[in-house]
Amino acid sequence: MKRVYFILIVIVTVFGLTFCLPGCGSNKKSGSSQNPPGTGTGPGTGTGPGTGTGTGTGTGTGTGTGTGTGSGTGSGTGTGANPLWIATDSLWGGTVGIPYSRILTAAGGTSPFTWSISSGFLPSGLNLTPSTGRISGTPTAAGSFDFTVKVTDGSAPLQEATKEFSIIIEEPGSALTLETESLPDAVLGVAYSGTLSAAGGTTPYAWSILSGSLPDGLSLSPSTGEISGTPGTAGIFDFAVRVEDSSSPQKTAGEEFSITVTDPAWEKLDSVSLEVRIPAGERVCVRFNSSSSALEVLRPQENLTSLAKDAVEKAPKWLAHELAENFSFLGSSIQDSCARLILDASDPYLDEIVFCVAHIAHEDLAVMDLAIIRENAEHIYSADDVLDYVDVIDYGTSGSDPNYYSTTRYWVEEGGVRKQVELPRDIYYYYIVHPVVMVEEPQYIDGYFWRDFFFNLCDPPDRVTYFPLKDVLIGCQSVWKCKKNSDDNDAIAAVAEWINISFVGGGGKPDPTQPLSIHHTHSGSCTPHAIVTAAATRTALIPGAATGSHANNHKWNEFYDRRWVQWEPSKSEWNGFMIDDPRAYDDWGWEWMPISAVLSWRGDGYSETITERYTSVKRLDMTVTDADGNPVDGVQLKISSAGHPRPQYAGIGYTDTSGKCNVALASAKSFGIKINSIVGDGTTESVKVEDKGTVSRSATLSGSIPVPKPGAAGQLPSPLDNYKLDFAVEVPSEMMHGTCPVDSVPEPLHAKTFSYVRSNAHADFFICDSANFMAYAGGASFDAHEISHNISSKSGDFIIPSNDDWFVILSNEDCVATTKVVALTVVLSKKK
Repeated sequence: MKRVYFILIVIVTVFGLTFCLPGCGSNKKSGSSQNPPGTGTGPGTGTGPGTGTGTGTGTGTGTGTGTGTGSGTGSGTGTGANPLWIATDSLWGGTVGIPYSRILTAAGGTSPFTWSISSGFLPSGLNLTPSTGRISGTPTAAGSFDFTVKVTDGSAPLQEATKEFSIIIEEPGSALTLETESLPDAVLGVAYSGTLSAAGGTTPYAWSILSGSLPDGLSLSPSTGEISGTPGTAGIFDFAVRVEDSSSPQKTAGEEFSITVTDPAWEKLDSVSLEVRIPAGERVCVRFNSSSSALEVLRPQENLTSLAKDAVEKAPKWLAHELAENFSFLGSSIQDSCARLILDASDPYLDEIVFCVAHIAHEDLAVMDLAIIRENAEHIYSADDVLDYVDVIDYGTSGSDPNYYSTTRYWVEEGGVRKQVELPRDIYYYYIVHPVVMVEEPQYIDGYFWRDFFFNLCDPPDRVTYFPLKDVLIGCQSVWKCKKNSDDNDAIAAVAEWINISFVGGGGKPDPTQPLSIHHTHSGSCTPHAIVTAAATRTALIPGAATGSHANNHKWNEFYDRRWVQWEPSKSEWNGFMIDDPRAYDDWGWEWMPISAVLSWRGDGYSETITERYTSVKRLDMTVTDADGNPVDGVQLKISSAGHPRPQYAGIGYTDTSGKCNVALASAKSFGIKINSIVGDGTTESVKVEDKGTVSRSATLSGSIPVPKPGAAGQLPSPLDNYKLDFAVEVPSEMMHGTCPVDSVPEPLHAKTFSYVRSNAHADFFICDSANFMAYAGGASFDAHEISHNISSKSGDFIIPSNDDWFVILSNEDCVATTKVVALTVVLSKKK
């Protein structure tokens, strides 16, 4: 019920890999070590009581040599030659009111990585960025904060690893602080000196490089904190510094720095730095204009109106590209209407409104009453004022933090012990905030939206037969008590009670898709039950989703508490109250059971196959290419299985930019796959998922993607040595587009286009001269330099070898359904 605001100061810098040093940081025990999962376990040795941990088979040795004030312990899941584990050993402490920043790193596994807090809490004022693993912000309260970090990777099946950490935040005056804010840049071949300084704690201090590296030729004095020497290589060098004092227990502090070493032989003429979206089939170029000795940007045409651009500028930075992408599908008048909704909004509702405009399917935005979006956000906060088991947490404000966001903290009771948990950011927005439950179009029904009506009102006779949802939620002290198949589960049980009071009969009436229309009928089969239950759960500020199996003709629900929990709130003669019992469906004995595949609906048109949570599964590994052998992204795989009352699609999947899709299906069942893509459609043969191993299948589409394939230009001519291009590229994210099947049950009024966001994306990079660029733009063969395919980052320099225009190119032309977000910096210099 209490609303909490955290003001964050986020320091945005790009740093290199972090390497693990045993025993560093500000955790509880001195000295620790950890082996990568899969290499076994062994005793710790060294100056501190180190312990080695890991999973898998074999033997290993852990070594602890640290003298920090704490340690982390971790575990991981996964098999094979590349197990995932958390490489960061420990975290340094912080000070109230002083900005804090530290990046967590993963080793092994397959990118992209997604980070979250699985238990405990970060210090007040700090937050964890899911896509980067950076913990940052400004601490607002002193204390020792214990928490567990979880990272999941992008492999199939995915791997996850967890590790426990502690951060000690001290009050100003008593804490050890690193006072240096930045270091001076250096010049190649010129003697350099920069001194780090600290305050507080007990002298003498000990200084060390925690991660990254100093420029070649420079070194750090452990006793004085001076960085000195003569740099031998030009470039940008990122590193993290740790300082320890002499107290017992020891205090630590740290900070991340960057030193740029410039070459005095070159004079900077021009530079461009941009972060842009590259739609599928497009490219962005930076042109060196030899006539003007300047740089020009050639980018895809953007169809956003002026108001839409203003709205994107006002949006949280983490949502800006997603908002712009959804705007790009809309006509000018709808863009302006949605933009005004954002521009007229204020805290605390702004981020919820922006998210909805960014992630409601554009087909719905074009026809819905947009006032629902504002009202939806307002009712979230009004419910928060009433409910005791949940608090809405606002991290930052639109005026203080470019990455401000909201989530909830809620109470659960586990084994009789109450504990508070913070909800992952994206779960909050997709499964509490999003106003679409399944496939419906957001609508007012008789002047009301479901979130308001469910919480505050009821059908007549008031409070005799029917009750507002808030009546049964007031007084609840936890989301649930973690009790399997029990109606003694606090708020979840209260929602179930409300559902069972509201539904007085089973099927027999048409199954509408609108939650409030269904509620007014007080009757319906499993699908209406699932829709109303998901809406009621979100109304109660509990993340909820409609779930079920098309092929098995049944729908139910899930709610989220550190994992997705199966939930069947309706009671009947053939099943009682079910909660956290996902394997029960295989034992029901219906003629169309056991489970074939299970889907979960997100609301924006995206549905996910989640069969592994409900039955024994094997994996279907599908690869789709075009007629020329190029991988095809965004291919919709509709997976069918014999079901009841007729064969229906059982699972759904979409290929990534490598043309692959990995889906979990029930063991020992037969499936057919229908392939839908703008590159060409087709049907594979019936696929039998055997009882052992992963089934691999491939399909070739009839069409072709016009993918540019530059040839290597060979040896450069003797450079004129007059001009140089320094470049740095990152591809931080991508947005894959797809549509929900229009033959789903219930059937949507129209197709819905969703945007599935992934971090750590890839693009193609090359540099070519004017003649080759013209050939490339015309679809002919061409040659290029610095050719790199599927890069996530790249940096370097290029000496221009001729008196000609040259082009630095980032290409997304090998994709048909995925937009890439790229950050590109190019610096033009002239020889002195």
